[in-house]
Amino acid sequence: MRGPLIGFVAGAVAVVLGGGGYLVAHNLSANRNNTPVATSSQARSGGITVRGHGIKMTFPAGWVNVPTSPNQFRQFIKDFEDNHGHIPAALRSEIDNPQLLSSLAMLVVRPDGQGNVSENLDALVAPFDPTPSQILAQLKSGQGLAQFGATDVHESVTNFGKYPGVLVTFTVRVKGRTTYGAQSYLEGPVHGVVTSVTSQDAATGEADLKQIVDTISFT
Repeated sequence: MRGPLIGFVAGAVAVVLGGGGYLVAHNLSANRNNTPVATSSQARSGGITVRGHGIKMTFPAGWVNVPTSPNQFRQFIKDFEDNHGHIPAALRSEIDNPQLLSSLAMLVVRPDGQGNVSENLDALVAPFDPTPSQILAQLKSGQGLAQFGATDVHESVTNFGKYPGVLVTFTVRVKGRTTYGAQSYLEGPVHGVVTSVTSQDAATGEADLKQIVDTISFT
C-alpha cells in the first residue's frame, strides 16, 4: 500500500504545486501522442460535462476544458493569448515532468473574463487499494502535502457523491503568490481518483471541488 500511494500522492502534489499542472508548449514536443485525453460536451445545467480516463464530471457554467494533447494545447494557449494579449501566470507554470500533462484525466479552468484564470481543476486516475481511513492515516503521517511546502493543511474523511474519500485543504506559495487548494482522494469502484482545485479564494475552491466531484461517475 505504501509505495503506489506515495507515488500517486507525489504526482498529484506536483500538479498542485506546479500551479495547476500546466506546461508551456515547448515542453510538449517530446510527447508525440496527439490523441485528445479528455472531451467535453454541453451539460443541461448550462455548464460542461468532461470525460477522460474512464471518469466523467460536470462543471458549472464558466469552466473551460483544456485540451491536453500537445497540438491542441499549443493552439489553446495561442488562442488565449490572441484573445487576451497575454498568458496568465497559471498557464505559464511548468512542471519538470513533461509527461504529467498527458497523464491527467482532465484539466479544466475557470477564466475570470479579464484574461486571468481564477481557478483550475485537474484529475488523476490510477489503481490504488487503501481505504479512505488508510489514506488519511498516511497523509497525516507526514507523507502528504506538507512535505512539499504546503501550510494550513487539514484532512478529513468524507463522501463525494456515492463514493467515500478524503478531503484535504491547504495553502501554498507558488512563485511569490498565495494559492489556496482543495484536494479529494476518492475510492471508486475500479480506480482511485485524485482531484485538485487551486483557487484565489480558499472557500470558493473547497466549495467548487465538492460540487464538481460530487457529480463524478465512472464510464
